[in-house]
Amino acid sequence: MNPPVTEAELQAWVDGRLPPARRDAVDAHLAQHPADMARLQAYRSQNAALHALFDPLLAQPVPPAIAASVSASASASATAPSSAPAAGRHRPAAWPPMLRAAAMLALTL
Repeated sequence: MNPPVTEAELQAWVDGRLPPARRDAVDAHLAQHPADMARLQAYRSQNAALHALFDPLLAQPVPPAIAASVSASASASATAPSSAPAAGRHRPAAWPPMLRAAAMLALTL
């Protein structure tokens, strides 16, 4: 007996990332569960809409000012003296600048 189909597997199916070994079982499940098939179709439509909306933006080059800012931030981090916390400890105060840089990079990619 196959394990039940999970939400993560439905998402992986839509994204084309479902392992081939599991694909047949999920396809059989979808054939027997129209509500899950409808949900999967809704996810596919949502994916298509998101690609139509954002792919043109993602294809644009990164604005030079943003690229320079991210590069400067990365260079400053790389050349700054290490004040690393003890092993196993994190410094939350250092997170906001890194999160801002990561967010800027994510928005530009």
